[in-house]
Order: sequence, then structure tokens, then C-alpha cells
Amino acid sequence: MTPAISISHLSKTYASGFQALKDVNLDIRRGEIFALLGPNGAGKTTLINIVCGIVKPSAGSVKVDGHDILIDYRAARAQIASAEANYSNARAAVEADVRSAARNAQAAAEKLELAKQSATLARESARIAQLQYKNGVISFNDANQIEQTAISAEDDLIAARVNYVVAVVALRLSLGPSDPAAATDLRNG
Repeated sequence: MTPAISISHLSKTYASGFQALKDVNLDIRRGEIFALLGPNGAGKTTLINIVCGIVKPSAGSVKVDGHDILIDYRAARAQIASAEANYSNARAAVEADVRSAARNAQAAAEKLELAKQSATLARESARIAQLQYKNGVISFNDANQIEQTAISAEDDLIAARVNYVVAVVALRLSLGPSDPAAATDLRNG
């Protein structure tokens, strides 16, 4: 299978005489997750700029999906543009997921607040119904029905609390890594 990116004997020496890359050989397979790591000045940006056609290499070759970036520039660039579009689409999908999770968390918070108010009112109604029953104002069945309504409201409150926690966890997961530096990197692209 042809590598997604194939780099062979790549070197780059700038006009100043600075050699940013020296005989770099690398194959990146389709779907492979790859990272360039190194200190400042190691040539990471130069390598990326050469692959993208921004900087011309001094020696060696780079092929993107089998297309040489110098000889078959348009086809190679089309493959890079396709990858960039896929990244943009994926990023847009993630951002949409985060917005959706935030809306769900907000809706769950509002439902939780309503459930708290409903449960409070139902408890108070049940308390009043017990007093009314003791004073002979309402029947046992009426007092019991109001008590059941209060119990149902408490169940609804528990369900609203669970839904709220689930929505907040989903929002947190949609935001990505808990490492602040990694989260900043993801947001800044």
C-alpha cells in the first residue's frame, strides 16, 4: 500500500547556510496517528512547510498519496487540501457536539430547577393535606392522593438530578482533555 506521505532523503539548507533538515526519511501510512516532536529549531515546521508546498527542499523528495510535491504539485496539493477539509469537518463536528452538550446541560439545569420547585410545592401541599385530614376538612383518600403526588414529585426530582449529572458529564467529555494546555491546543487548532 502506498504511504499517505513518503519522505525520502529530504534536506533543507536555507540561504543563510542554516541546515534545517538533513537526510530525513519517513513514511506515514493512511490513518496512522503521527506526531513530530523536537526542540525549537529541530526542523519540524520546515518539514511541514515542505510537505505542504510552502518551502522547497534542497534535496530529496516528498510524495503525498504517491504524488511528488514538486513534479505532480496539483495532485499532491489536492490530497493535502482534502486532508485539511477532513480536519475542518471533524473540528466542526466536535464543536457542534460541544454546543449540543452545552444546550443539553442548560436544559437539564432548568428542568432540575423546575423539579425542585415542584417537589417543594408538593411537599407543602401534602403537609397541608395532612392538617386538613386531621381537622376533618378532607377525606383520607384525598389526603392520600395528595401524598402520592408529593412522592411522585420527589421521584421526578431524583430523575432530574440524574439527568443533570449525565448532561454535565457529557458536556465535560465533549470538551476533551482535562489538561489545560492540551485543551488550549485543541481550541486553537
